[in-house]
Amino acid sequence: MTPRQPGSSSKTPYEILLVDDDQAVLAVHDRRLSRAGFTVTSCHDPRAALALVEAAPPRFALVITDLHMPEMSGADLARRIKATAPTTRVILLSGSGVEPGDGSIDALLEKPVSLEVLVAKVQSLVDT
Repeated sequence: MTPRQPGSSSKTPYEILLVDDDQAVLAVHDRRLSRAGFTVTSCHDPRAALALVEAAPPRFALVITDLHMPEMSGADLARRIKATAPTTRVILLSGSGVEPGDGSIDALLEKPVSLEVLVAKVQSLVDT
């Protein structure tokens, strides 16, 4: 996936679902990824995010989710997404470095994560 050039109105062919219960963090990541040229849908509720994936499994090429959220952890969300949409890639953002060993996570990034690291990881996962 190649981010669009500044001033370009074209969108990437992939859509990213961004999930974090902290709306300030969600807004920052959404803005950063959108400016980098990605098409982003943001969701602060993991249950609502799961419903979006279940409604159209091929819609999202990638999900970026926080690990620690009320009602459903990012690891649980990843497992449920993979059950519905096994080709969807999942990046887990964590401050604790904990990763489930069940194969539901394609990448783990420690917070805080720089835009350069996040964009590079997104590109490496969707371009494979």
